[in-house]
Amino acid sequence: MKRKSDIVVILIFIIVILMFYTVFLIGQKDISEEENRLLAKLEIFQMKDFIHSKFQTNLENAISDQILFSSQIKTNILSVRKEMIGLMDRIILGIRNNKDGRYYVAVGEDTYTMNQDDYLLNKTGKYIYNEKAVEYFNQIEGAQKYLYFIESDCSQIYNDGIKENWIYEDIIKKIEVENADKLDVDTYEKYKEYFYKTDHHWKYKGSYQGYRDIIDLLGVQDKKVQVVEEKVYDTYFLGSKARDAAEYDTKEKFTVYQYNNEKPKTTYINGELKPYGDVEGYDNGKYESELLTNHYANYYGTDYAEVIYDYDKPEKENLLIISNSYSNAINEIIASHFNKTYIVDLRLYEEFNPNEYIKQNKIDKVLILGDIRLFGDTYFKKIDLNQF
Repeated sequence: MKRKSDIVVILIFIIVILMFYTVFLIGQKDISEEENRLLAKLEIFQMKDFIHSKFQTNLENAISDQILFSSQIKTNILSVRKEMIGLMDRIILGIRNNKDGRYYVAVGEDTYTMNQDDYLLNKTGKYIYNEKAVEYFNQIEGAQKYLYFIESDCSQIYNDGIKENWIYEDIIKKIEVENADKLDVDTYEKYKEYFYKTDHHWKYKGSYQGYRDIIDLLGVQDKKVQVVEEKVYDTYFLGSKARDAAEYDTKEKFTVYQYNNEKPKTTYINGELKPYGDVEGYDNGKYESELLTNHYANYYGTDYAEVIYDYDKPEKENLLIISNSYSNAINEIIASHFNKTYIVDLRLYEEFNPNEYIKQNKIDKVLILGDIRLFGDTYFKKIDLNQF
């Protein structure tokens, strides 16, 4: 009996190894559309990385990300995990009632519905506010700084009516900026107007309101970009919350606003000249329709360390946007008001000196743009906040 079990273990080990080494035949993947993130890749062995355990960590992550059928395996694991966690959450928490008649119902780990409608909500407190992030932003100098904070279900509680967002209030007391504003999402009805049913990002109405607020915040005197069409594509969008909770019943058509903004002369992604996003492809009907396709990333553009828009208008100012994926939906329409706009995502940097960057690129204004994730450990995954 023991001999048979040993043989089974050996066979499973051989299969896993073969699944991993297929990467050398089919090549390494760059992006996980299901998880909306860059995938870890195998790197060349270097002794200094091995000594500091960086090589071992990267190898472990690469095996997880690059193994054959990794995305399907993760999806199946999430489905089983969701059923088990959702069951336990229901047993322990049941239905969370509140004084105004609304209630949360658990559907998975850190995921709920309100009144059993079809919007998935993150559990408030899922992302932890780290005051050291404010200290990082405070050390930026050499340009005028502005803050735009996005309220969402991760920082606002809706089941007890309107509540003050203490995180935003604390940030604006401590952060050193010329001016600050927020996307005001203080009611559940407004949340549903501004956000997707199953994704953490703002949808077209929320992002356009954010753009309008930001242009006023930055003191731009140009006429604002106008909506020319509300376009509904013939495909469904299941977002990050649906993927995390393996909750695939709620669907909504992928819908966007299209604008009358001027297009940039050139766009650079990580130093390479190429377009950002795929609006043209979607308009020509060239988009994927698989259940878990990340249309937000595919349409607006996925996350890169640096994106640069050059409008070649030297009489206008240069803007630096420090953001997460929330800015993806409005990068171009904000950039249309400036000479050059630089967007950096600090999640993808191990080291980034903002003051040198500002000096090198002659930045006039800095916009700090994001939700609670921008002020927590999940954003500064590689940059050490303990230095501040």
